[in-house]
Amino acid sequence: MSETGVKKAELAIQGMGCASCVQKVEKAVKGLPFVVDAQVNLATLRASVTYTPIQGAREEIKSAVEGAGSYQALLMPEDGRVDQEFTDEMERSEQREAQGLRRRLWTALFFSGLIMAISMGGMLPFLEIKDREVRNLLLLLLACPVFFWAGAPFHVGLIRSLRHRTADMNTLVSIGTATAFFYSAIVTLWPNLVVVDRSSSFVYYDTATMIITLILLGRSLEARAKGKARPVSYTHLRAHETKEEIAYAVFCLK
Repeated sequence: MSETGVKKAELAIQGMGCASCVQKVEKAVKGLPFVVDAQVNLATLRASVTYTPIQGAREEIKSAVEGAGSYQALLMPEDGRVDQEFTDEMERSEQREAQGLRRRLWTALFFSGLIMAISMGGMLPFLEIKDREVRNLLLLLLACPVFFWAGAPFHVGLIRSLRHRTADMNTLVSIGTATAFFYSAIVTLWPNLVVVDRSSSFVYYDTATMIITLILLGRSLEARAKGKARPVSYTHLRAHETKEEIAYAVFCLK
């Protein structure tokens, strides 16, 4: 307890990628009636929340963080001691995030690669599909896994941002790719709605899928770099017992 009648909760947060994420999390947490102050650090992906202790306060803080966007929060033990169970959960959580990111990336790479190859049929005669309608329909089918599954975190982030009347990188990616994808889908399925001459109807599935793929690649490289840059292990973190030592060790982890 840092001061009379007030406690602090420390959280590890996954999924933040920009300053806007920090603002969203802080706004969501500070909106709780029992929260006195909240500080979120993007570099360390950690949050420190000062609150008036009430029943279920810590879980409400955790829920507020996760409800602010596509984030996962892990509460540090209330007594300030980092035990085996906590550090194991941190490690498992990061591994799950990394594995999920890799699966989405490889799926996006595979399908977007096929889309790019088919879209460049004029330069690759062996992949050229003469019938425009058949080609567009094939591109639509190939783009669906990338847009709806690999790009799902961006779309979920957009929905949560709209709920909080904010915007972040997910908003930009989701709106940009959705515009290209759904316009192309309309051209493919109902061309008379948007074009007069079908011979000049262009689709942009390659644009939508490559944007998602490249951003997933960037996030994957970032996660990999952070993992290699850790100068201390989770075992080192468990060796610290005071809150000050824990805070320093957690900072070193990122």
